[in-house]
Amino acid sequence: MTENLKKQREQLAVEREGLSGKKRVQRRVMPSGVRQALVDLNDCLQQDGYGEIRFHWASKISDGELIGAEFLEHRPETLKSVLYACGRLSFELDRQAGSLTLQMFDGSRSTESGTEDFPDGGEPLVLSEVDGRMWESRLPFLVEAKGEYPPGVEAASQPRLDPVTRAAWLERVDHLLSLAETDLRYRLQSFRDLQDGRFLGALLLAYDQGHQLAMSAEANSLQVMVDRRAAMVSLSLRGGVLRKLGGESNIPDSGYQILLPGVQVDETIDVMLGMVIGR
Repeated sequence: MTENLKKQREQLAVEREGLSGKKRVQRRVMPSGVRQALVDLNDCLQQDGYGEIRFHWASKISDGELIGAEFLEHRPETLKSVLYACGRLSFELDRQAGSLTLQMFDGSRSTESGTEDFPDGGEPLVLSEVDGRMWESRLPFLVEAKGEYPPGVEAASQPRLDPVTRAAWLERVDHLLSLAETDLRYRLQSFRDLQDGRFLGALLLAYDQGHQLAMSAEANSLQVMVDRRAAMVSLSLRGGVLRKLGGESNIPDSGYQILLPGVQVDETIDVMLGMVIGR
């Protein structure tokens, strides 16, 4: 009897450890939107000559910051590496200086000599001579820019999106719109540029159940909005022209909202890489 109980306890311990391991693996599954953000981030680092810095993990994007970010910095001059583990990580671009500061909070720096916690005020990692326009264009949901570009440098207010990045954003928004339980089927047909989380020069189309065009909106800007308390997602259009079967009207600069019932707030934040507005 005692021997049987011992074996049962050992078996239960093994099963518990297995379940615990599965939970750890599940917790390490990175949302697809965050994974794509890290791919873009690593590409920007590579293009600016900072290929020795590589991001390999983050749990989510929240309020313009990477949460639970982990990245390696390999120092070729010493053949040593530094592992940074950040509870929060922000990206601060100084347009005038052409520098990008990775401000790290609530984490630590690990080397072969040991691990040191970041100071209470955070720890900066400054990258000089970066292409600010590229960073603002590729990662507008993460990069917080200040100042103005020096004379002769193209302003960040006119970033140039490459075709691949533009197509990826159209696909993300179209995926969200396909989840909406609305009478009309909305589609973001095109946009001119992306700035500060706003799709500029956006063309939004809406089709009825018979796949006939029922509405179009040529908006100066379009943003995705979330309301956690109401568990609602919507589109916010500002400026431009709204065309329906009955005629056309101006879209007020104060905003025109299109509710998207059926679209989940958390999925929206994931798909949009945190590039949403709301509360």
